[in-house]
Amino acid sequence: MALSYSNAINAQRLDLIESLIGVGAKLKLYGGSAPLDVTVAIGAQPLLMDATLAAGGDWMAAATVARPSVKAKLGTWTGTVAAAAGAGTPVTFFRLTSSANVEGVQGSCGQGTGDLQFDNATLATGQTVTVNTFTITSAN
Repeated sequence: MALSYSNAINAQRLDLIESLIGVGAKLKLYGGSAPLDVTVAIGAQPLLMDATLAAGGDWMAAATVARPSVKAKLGTWTGTVAAAAGAGTPVTFFRLTSSANVEGVQGSCGQGTGDLQFDNATLATGQTVTVNTFTITSAN
């Protein structure tokens, strides 16, 4: 039989993501092929956006105590595209890091698709990007 957790434990597991990444979390958008997982260092993939999320406080809502538990972004997540984007570079993955750039979460992203969804498919230097949707759902 597979492990099964109570709704309260699932919610706490999700809330730990925000707690461990901490205040001043950063959202980083990249082009190119995503590394195998968040523990693999970024190589030649261009950093297209590096935005601090709610510098002084919560950047995700409290997880729901339900089945499944869900944790969603809190407030408005926006950032300005870096010069590495040039005239237009497709975004392929994201990372959420601590203020000290310690990686916490990696996932797919795009306009209306992926784990994190935003308002543009291709980014150009100086453009403002707004994240429309980001939620994490408990595994079991």
